[in-house]
Amino acid sequence: QEFRAARLLKILGNPLRFKICRALLLSPRTPSELALLVSRPLPAVSRDLTLLSLAGLVGYHSHGHGVLYHPKHADDLETLLQFAELFVRRFELPDPQAWREVSCAM
Repeated sequence: QEFRAARLLKILGNPLRFKICRALLLSPRTPSELALLVSRPLPAVSRDLTLLSLAGLVGYHSHGHGVLYHPKHADDLETLLQFAELFVRRFELPDPQAWREVSCAM
């Protein structure tokens, strides 16, 4: 259980994957729509969608000639993302750049 929970947090700890999940909670989207929405290249978005799908966080179905992604367990995923944002605000976690500087100094 602990390993799986830590792995889930690691997957969602990536800013692009976090944004993708946020966007999918608003409505199902194609990879191209997501790439435009999060201002990232389509290959990066597709790679992260595959990872999110393998983790069981998102699902997909055929839509015309493409694929439409949607969140699995949307209510639980939304609660998890909201809690992460609340935690950061409440405890005023430092900017990730500061974390990188500390880890490089070690």
